[in-house]
Amino acid sequence: MLGALGAAVRGDHMTVDFVVPRFPQSLRRVVEWGRFLLSVAILILMICLGWVNATRIWHMKTLALNIPKTIPLMALPAGFALLLAGTVLLHLRGRES
Repeated sequence: MLGALGAAVRGDHMTVDFVVPRFPQSLRRVVEWGRFLLSVAILILMICLGWVNATRIWHMKTLALNIPKTIPLMALPAGFALLLAGTVLLHLRGRES
């Protein structure tokens, strides 16, 4: 998840950027907001699903460490939450420029 945020900051995510720059400014703004809202919705969904998945298997233990599998699986919702925070901050920073 940290790698995904790093790629977002550097602009290294795959995009189809030969179409949107040709749009009028108002339509570009709509596309940017739509992309932002879709990203936020997907990240919130992944946080919720990751949380549910991790907490439902508290009774299962890992083989090597004999700890609940919930502990390592909480990395997914935590990582998605960090990615969500980074996405919102990047969007706010982009609006200021």
